[in-house]
Amino acid sequence: MNQTNLPQSLLTALLVVLESALGLILRFDSKLRQAAYPLAQNNTVVCIRSYVPHEEVYISFTFKGLLIDTQLPADKQKPDVIINAYSFQIFTSIFSNKEATVEKLQFRGEAKQVDLVKSFMKQLSISNIFGLVKNKENKTKQEDIKDTSKKTHADNAQKIQTLYQQLDVANIENKKLSTQVNELKSKQKLFISIAVIATIIAIISFFI
Repeated sequence: MNQTNLPQSLLTALLVVLESALGLILRFDSKLRQAAYPLAQNNTVVCIRSYVPHEEVYISFTFKGLLIDTQLPADKQKPDVIINAYSFQIFTSIFSNKEATVEKLQFRGEAKQVDLVKSFMKQLSISNIFGLVKNKENKTKQEDIKDTSKKTHADNAQKIQTLYQQLDVANIENKKLSTQVNELKSKQKLFISIAVIATIIAIISFFI
C-alpha cells in the first residue's frame, strides 16, 4: 500500500486551521464543551494514525482548548487513545456528526477513555460551525433589537411625562390668566358704576 507523507509545511497549515476551527466550535457549542470536559480533566491525548497519506497527529485535551501537534506531548509516555483509519474516514467523521462514521474508525485504548472520545466525536461536526455562528449572530441581533426597543420605550415614556408636566404648567398659567381676567372685569364694572354715579351727582348739582 502506498502511504506517502504530506509536506511538513502543508501538514502544519492544515493542523493550524483544524485547531482554530475546533476552538471556534467549542466556543459556541456548549454540548461539545460538555463532551470535552471529562477528557480535559484527564489530560487525554488522542493519536490519530491515518493511511493514504500516512500521518500521525496528536490531539491533547486541556482546559485551555484542544492542542494539535505532530509530536507526542513531553509529559506523556504514550497516547491514551489511538485511532486508526483512512484519511477520508477521519475527515468524514470530523465534518459529519453521524454516529455510523465514528463507529467505522478503529479505536485502541482503555474502554472508558475510548467511549469518551467517541462521544466527543459524535457530538463534533465542523459543518455545524456556520449554523452556530449564524445562531449567535441572530441572538446578538435579537438582543440589540430588544435593547433598542427598551430604550425607545423609555424615551417615549420620558417624552410623555415631559408633555404631562408641560400640560400641568399650562393649566396653572391658564387658571392664573382666568383669575386676572375676572379681577379686571370686576374692576371694570366697579369703575363704570362709580362713573355713572358721579355723572348723576354732577347733573343734579348743576340744576340745583
